[in-house]
Amino acid sequence: MAKATPADILAQGVMHAGADVLNSSTEDASVKLLCRVKNKRFWCDVLEYVLARKQEWDAHVCQQYFISQGRLKFGWNVILQAEDIEAAARNARDLFVEGTRVMSQLGAEQDAGPLQSFPLMGASPNRNRPMVRDPKTGLPVHRGAYAIGTPKD
Repeated sequence: MAKATPADILAQGVMHAGADVLNSSTEDASVKLLCRVKNKRFWCDVLEYVLARKQEWDAHVCQQYFISQGRLKFGWNVILQAEDIEAAARNARDLFVEGTRVMSQLGAEQDAGPLQSFPLMGASPNRNRPMVRDPKTGLPVHRGAYAIGTPKD
């Protein structure tokens, strides 16, 4: 059996978070994946969890747009860079698996419906209340709506 490459290791993690890997490559100090994400909201929650806890590696994550079969399409481009790329890929994989578990337990369901909360842009500070954060992880819990304060608040 062939040894898993750093791209294979990282791919295990992003697939656990609900992404399909379309293309991957490993270079000396970097791993690159192009992914299709099934649920952007859940993906972003897990991604925030991963990036907040990364250790000794840098990441660049963005949407990459391209033409395929005459139509504009996009995928999520995930680039991981580190001196020890294999250890970094293992750390990122483990964080994606852990983040998926944590976000699922917090109720960020993979089949979540429409946006449930959003701050009122341009409103005075007393109209928007702080977003609720999970006390264990410190991450936003995207459930419920922002409360709209009255002038008395």
